Amino acid sequence: MKKTFSHLFFLFAIICIQCSCSLDGTSWDIDGKGPVLQTQFDLSQAIPDPHLQYAADSAIMLNFYDTVYTVDVDSIAYIPDSSYLFNITWTLPNINLQPGVSLPAFPIKIRFGIHERIKLNAARIKSGRLKIKIKSVIPRKINIQYNIPNATYYGIPFSLSETIPAASAGDTIVYSTHLNLKDYYVDLRGPNLNEYNVLYIYLTPTLNENEPALPLSTGQFLFSTENTLEKVNPFYAQGFVVPATDSINSNIIDLGTSRYIRSGILDIDSIRMGITLVNTMGVDMRLKIDKFRSINDATGQQIELTHPIINSFINLQTAQNTYNTTNPVLPYNYTLWLTPQNSNLDQLIENIPDRFRINSIAQINPMGDATADNNFFYTTVPPRFIFHIQAPVKFSVYQVQFIDTLDNPLFEEIEIEKFLSGEFRIIAENKFPLALAANIYTLDDAGLLTDTLFTQSLISPAPVNAANRVTFPLISNLLAPFNEAKIKNITSARRIVIKARFNSVPNLQLLQMYSDYYLKLKILADVKYRITL
Repeated sequence: MKKTFSHLFFLFAIICIQCSCSLDGTSWDIDGKGPVLQTQFDLSQAIPDPHLQYAADSAIMLNFYDTVYTVDVDSIAYIPDSSYLFNITWTLPNINLQPGVSLPAFPIKIRFGIHERIKLNAARIKSGRLKIKIKSVIPRKINIQYNIPNATYYGIPFSLSETIPAASAGDTIVYSTHLNLKDYYVDLRGPNLNEYNVLYIYLTPTLNENEPALPLSTGQFLFSTENTLEKVNPFYAQGFVVPATDSINSNIIDLGTSRYIRSGILDIDSIRMGITLVNTMGVDMRLKIDKFRSINDATGQQIELTHPIINSFINLQTAQNTYNTTNPVLPYNYTLWLTPQNSNLDQLIENIPDRFRINSIAQINPMGDATADNNFFYTTVPPRFIFHIQAPVKFSVYQVQFIDTLDNPLFEEIEIEKFLSGEFRIIAENKFPLALAANIYTLDDAGLLTDTLFTQSLISPAPVNAANRVTFPLISNLLAPFNEAKIKNITSARRIVIKARFNSVPNLQLLQMYSDYYLKLKILADVKYRITL
């Protein structure tokens, strides 16, 4: 309970004092009556409002949808950290390099160590950097021009100019910097446009114009350069995805229902369930579902879907690249709708599943390089499965039992140990056509039951008219008497068990739920309470 409620109760207890039985200068025992808490529940609190629709007569419709499985494109596009060390040696005949004269550009090839199944020809980088380190033994001041013509920042190629100081005899000059690759577009086809996953760097040294001539001998070591890719992640990648076949064996929907609902009969009217496969990659795919199962972990019951789609291939055409940074992809969507008419959907749902599990085979790029190396993907828009449920909120429940065990939260905001005796009365105003029998049990450290909270614990269902609609609520009273022994059991309990059993009335008859249905709970206290000064 919130602190507000405990403060309210204390205020009402003071206002409603009926007698003071003991006064010894340190504590008062008082009798108090008053409300502790009032709350109201309706279906909009159980189901997020975006998933509810309302008919003109206020009948509630469920239109649930959520992404339940996402392909991890980041793992496909993962570029591991890697370093490339190159030693620059003079290989031409002996010369005297004059001040202001440049040596030929030295090409340095670095490879993006991406997954072997992807041959990239281009990428736009989301994050990461290129760390550059140069170690020079040249005894002259050298101007270094560091160019990456195929790495462009919104059309501007990367270019870096630095001056490396002269190295003393037997010494090495170390220069280091880094390039933030965020938002860079890299062409990975090489200078002849016939490679993949590579980036060429061109390093051009020039003898500083204020230095004397530099004699160079064939085989003379000049400097080394180390280029390290660190934490590089692409936002967009383009190239060729090598054809492959993968298995997808996964719980695409994990509900954990049987942890709470242990038994009973559930019947839902006119339900249909959809699975939408969203292909956001510029790659053709085929998916074959071998099995789709509803699994109840408590009972061990597994119900397999029967539908013509089982063991048949679903063709997922390539998405379209819009080149728009806000909405970069026009995906290809395939939706499979399951109904009681085309499948055994009723049995899958009435199994009260903890999870739905899919066993399938996915063929990637089954037609080969049909796009001429123009397969693409955006890591921010991964392929995914979307799960739909559409149904009127119209159901029948019979002896459905809910059980949950949790750490003891009872009266954590109220100093319950100062309550001496009395009772809590819950006035339940119920406009649902559902009967609810509920109780709370306290457990000791060994998990053994020590006490029960309520002596009267039935919330009666509201009656329905000839049209099976509730027109007025029904009021029930729940009683939770207590004394010092019960309080001790409550405060010493490590855990509690909540048990509730639901029945729709009339039994085994489908009943539509409406937006004006509610359950109001008002908790009143009639207690003896000790105030300590």
